[in-house]
Amino acid sequence: MLAAETLDRALRQGDLSANYLRTYEQTCARALRPRVLLNSLLRFAIYRPALVHPLIRWSARNGRLLTTLVDAVCVPVTAR
Repeated sequence: MLAAETLDRALRQGDLSANYLRTYEQTCARALRPRVLLNSLLRFAIYRPALVHPLIRWSARNGRLLTTLVDAVCVPVTAR
């Protein structure tokens, strides 16, 4: 969707220059930054079971935590 919106704006403005189309890359980076950071944090934790084990036990009692985490990582950006 981001690519289509960027291309639509570029065509409407008659500016297909690399400089203008670079906004797509910047928009993608901004849109994906929270997921990249969350992914990095999860990767850090996964390799340290002593950190993850208490969280998993706690989430067993509070199922919404795990659902929220999965949604944050897996649900497409445009679906939010």
